Amino acid sequence: MSLKDPIFAVDVECIATGRGHNDRAVCSVAVVDQNLDIVFERLVKPSLKIHNYLTPITGFKEGDLDKGEPLEVVLRDLYSFLPTNSILIGQAIDGDISWLELKQGVHFKERVDLAEEFATRHPVYGSMMYYSLAHTSRVLLGYECFESGGSHSAANDAKASMMLYKEYIIPKKAKYARHILSVATRPLPSIAKRMNYRCDDVCMAAYMPKFCFCGTASKQSTA
Repeated sequence: MSLKDPIFAVDVECIATGRGHNDRAVCSVAVVDQNLDIVFERLVKPSLKIHNYLTPITGFKEGDLDKGEPLEVVLRDLYSFLPTNSILIGQAIDGDISWLELKQGVHFKERVDLAEEFATRHPVYGSMMYYSLAHTSRVLLGYECFESGGSHSAANDAKASMMLYKEYIIPKKAKYARHILSVATRPLPSIAKRMNYRCDDVCMAAYMPKFCFCGTASKQSTA
């Protein structure tokens, strides 16, 4: 990684196209540069029928995506925008990279996963503990990345990621950040947990198999 390489924080939000916790489609994309400027932001109108806007999480309601663009158009423009030597930053960023169909060596050079950078080991059980972006930015920066209504925003999340990267990763203070997180108060319940892992009839338990009612395989939690 070179200090001359352009660095961008990336975040994607998704709506539900079905009841399962994997039935999702991209609805918004945001890219933030090192100056915390939003340099790419698009609404996406999914090609599949929208089953649920997941409003408590996305903040979007019926009609909000009507003026969105097809995903293929957004991706074409994103590929044209990103320099091939870009360093991409994000929370569990492999998910965003997958949603945006980005290929390392083609669309970007390297990626930094903040979930991995700030993960700590449980003092008793020895397992890895991953913190949400909301908790990490709240504890380490005093920054609240939720909108006033409590929902996520791709742009706000991308800004939080970039601030964390600049404050702790560039100056090599990740170890100090992990110490702060390990002694901080317990994280607030996630939106999904507060909703008992369901939004209307949509399963929200991708990382909590014991609460899953859609029967889809669970994922490893780094979100």
